[in-house]
Amino acid sequence: PDRRCVSAQSFTEPKVYQPDKELEVDIGSSANLHCCFYNHKSSLMNLFVQPNGKKPWIIVKFHKNNGESFYNGFQKTRFQIKRSSDCFSLTILNIIQSDEAVYYCALTSPNIVFG
Repeated sequence: PDRRCVSAQSFTEPKVYQPDKELEVDIGSSANLHCCFYNHKSSLMNLFVQPNGKKPWIIVKFHKNNGESFYNGFQKTRFQIKRSSDCFSLTILNIIQSDEAVYYCALTSPNIVFG
């Protein structure tokens, strides 16, 4: 018999999706983290980092019209942000040990929606 798999997902609320659940990267190389969103008109994406056992803090706010603003000592020299369609990409250049952490993305307008 013919088998089919059907799944349903509501797009009535904004959805944030981080396709890269876990990355293993060598020290000195680069990492690309992606944040995608669906059915949302917000133009502001926030990226957070949470080192092991610590509270999360913001790395960058990216506005599609105004570019990005980096926070908490994160600099454009090692952290780059790009947007393509409904996704944002964060590239971390020259990975160092202290980059090991959990990275979150969130949309704001006016509520924060985490992925």
